Amino acid sequence: MLGIHIVTGEANDAWGGGQMHRAKLALLAGTALCLAAGSAQAQAPRASIDLWYGWYVGGNAGYSWGHVDVTTTALGFQQFGPTFDFLFPGGSNVSSLKPVGAIGGVQGGFVDWIRPGWLAGFEADFQWSGEKDSKRSAFGGIVPPNFCTSGFCTFLNATDITARLSYFGTVRGRVGPEFRGLWFYATAGVAWGKVDFEGVNTLTITPVGFPGAPQVFSTAFRFSEWLIGYAAGVGVEGLISADGRLRWKLEYLHIDLGPIVGGSFGGTPFLDVRGNSHVIDDIVRVGLNYRLLP
Repeated sequence: MLGIHIVTGEANDAWGGGQMHRAKLALLAGTALCLAAGSAQAQAPRASIDLWYGWYVGGNAGYSWGHVDVTTTALGFQQFGPTFDFLFPGGSNVSSLKPVGAIGGVQGGFVDWIRPGWLAGFEADFQWSGEKDSKRSAFGGIVPPNFCTSGFCTFLNATDITARLSYFGTVRGRVGPEFRGLWFYATAGVAWGKVDFEGVNTLTITPVGFPGAPQVFSTAFRFSEWLIGYAAGVGVEGLISADGRLRWKLEYLHIDLGPIVGGSFGGTPFLDVRGNSHVIDDIVRVGLNYRLLP
């Protein structure tokens, strides 16, 4: 009986020792696996973010639509002869223009990560614009009595004006989350642009009950305004190539270039052309970016 117990005890000890050894190995393997998985999870966002890091350049194309109100003021003046005398009291009209057209341009910037899964950077762009719109606006009336040779005259002042947004640009910050090769961002910054105005103001004075022919005064005008304001919008950018070199983007921007300063122009009659509202513009564009060496 004693021998049997001894043999049985050794077998149990051997089995128990083997089981404990295998348990230790399983524990060590599980720990290593967890550490490896945790390291892989920690490295995955950073590896994805590293595909975005660095300087980039690119191009874009899109469509834009804007709004600008322009006030055209014909200042009053008195005319003596050659066929009749009159006094023009002056007046103003407002042309509400909505320039639309295609745009295209270039951009460049830098992207970095601010925390796992989040990117931030800045971008500057320059855009050529085909935006323009033309309008005719007019005002009319009667010359006060005793200020016209025939007793009274009628007048009509018409303004034909064209507004163009020739080109513009922005310098903006971008920030937002990155998820599986897509970067969703908000953007805001400074915007600038060049707005061109040109047109003709035509004043027609007609005597009533007088044989004289109508008097017509036509004054052409042209001026440009450099404006500065802000831009804000949203966008999404995605990876195309596995190494992160090539990326696509889709973006919407709202641009407010501020009030028009305006300008004054000599002639007969004397004109004062000024804006009475902000120049605003909305753009949608698609583009490609190429990441340079970090």
